[in-house]
Amino acid sequence: MYRSKMDRVVRIFFGGTVNKNGELVGMSEEVVAFVKAPMFSEVETKAASCVGVGDGLRFRGRFDAGGGGRAHYVLLELGTEDSWLLYKECLKDAQVRIAEVIVDVAENDGRNRHGCAAILPAMVLLEDEPVDVLTQEALHVPDCPDGSPVRDHVHPVFSPCDMAEDDIAVVNNDFPEDTFEEEDREREEENNMAPHPRYPLLDTTYDDKHRAHLMVDLGREMKCMRLRTHKPLPWDERYAVYIGRAGLLPLARLVNAGLPRMDSAALTALVDRWRPETHTFHLPCGELTVTLQDVAMILGLPIDGHAMIGMVQPQGWRDMVEAALGLRPPEVEEDVKDRKTTGVSSAWLAEHFSQLDDPQAEDWLVERYARAWLWHLIGGFLFPDGSGNTISWMVFPIVAGTWEDMATYSWASGVLAYLYRQLCDGCRRCGDSSGLGGCLYLLQ
Repeated sequence: MYRSKMDRVVRIFFGGTVNKNGELVGMSEEVVAFVKAPMFSEVETKAASCVGVGDGLRFRGRFDAGGGGRAHYVLLELGTEDSWLLYKECLKDAQVRIAEVIVDVAENDGRNRHGCAAILPAMVLLEDEPVDVLTQEALHVPDCPDGSPVRDHVHPVFSPCDMAEDDIAVVNNDFPEDTFEEEDREREEENNMAPHPRYPLLDTTYDDKHRAHLMVDLGREMKCMRLRTHKPLPWDERYAVYIGRAGLLPLARLVNAGLPRMDSAALTALVDRWRPETHTFHLPCGELTVTLQDVAMILGLPIDGHAMIGMVQPQGWRDMVEAALGLRPPEVEEDVKDRKTTGVSSAWLAEHFSQLDDPQAEDWLVERYARAWLWHLIGGFLFPDGSGNTISWMVFPIVAGTWEDMATYSWASGVLAYLYRQLCDGCRRCGDSSGLGGCLYLLQ
């Protein structure tokens, strides 16, 4: 997702009037370019500087909702950040997508430079339209002190006290009959997705416990996350023939050449800026993410192949490990809760398969150690979870298969999907000892 440069440009109009068709008459224009997409408060400050008046300003956003080369201008009353965000959403489907802000100056007595009230107490209809088309009733509005009708001077708007969040003042009513019915249906569908009340693109399911929300909006102090990654077991060159048959020898060479030191503060700062809705880091300069190509280029993992999916059956996983490695993971006592239901500890693998000392070891024993080494690498480097020192058994069915079968999987896509999942979980962990899983060296 790329942010349009037009989001940073705002056209400010002032010093004239707006006719009944939404066209500008005698107005001065100031084109302002911001460093980044501005908030309404920034636009308000800049407009006050252009007009030379700090108080009593009224802001309206204009956009062209017409089609086929014909303009149909719509004005939206602006006064809050929410109304500004609504206006920016309307611009996405407009003919011209640059923001156009009209600034009116209200005198201290509540009347504008024409001697009429700057803001009307309710909506005024410009023309006599059939009620069944407008679905709104015209209101009686008193004339100005000079005897001229108000409608000759002021464009119809909603007053801030009567204006609902999604109300729009329509200048031209030349729209298809089902235009607003479609908008109502779309709005109802969006409400079912629980959008954020201030930022509609955010999902409150994620945002309520997001680390950034807790720090910025609620003022909570958050500690750095604990990075759950494991140093690989000692390498033996006799493993190379087996790891090569699995298609993972480039990864093994990379890991054994040395890995950079993990920076928990920098990685935590990235997690704080992760948005699960888009799987991107939201930074001041834009959005950033890890791609499938990054995984293939950095780790040397294959992209083509079978998806890394399968049945997850915790029953009997110790039997499967014993059959492949010749050693059974320790059982837990009957009165103790099994805290290793998802795998074995890294310490257990290091204790029993750390190093093959016998230089004359038979091939079957070398292969067994190589399989244990690869399991530790996959579970502790590519797919570590955020719980601590556990090497998951869930990838062991692949590791326990033939070496050639291991080479048929798309390891790069599996690692990337798992990293995304861990980041989505990690950005909502707020405990003092919260852990972060996934292959974090892709971010380091």
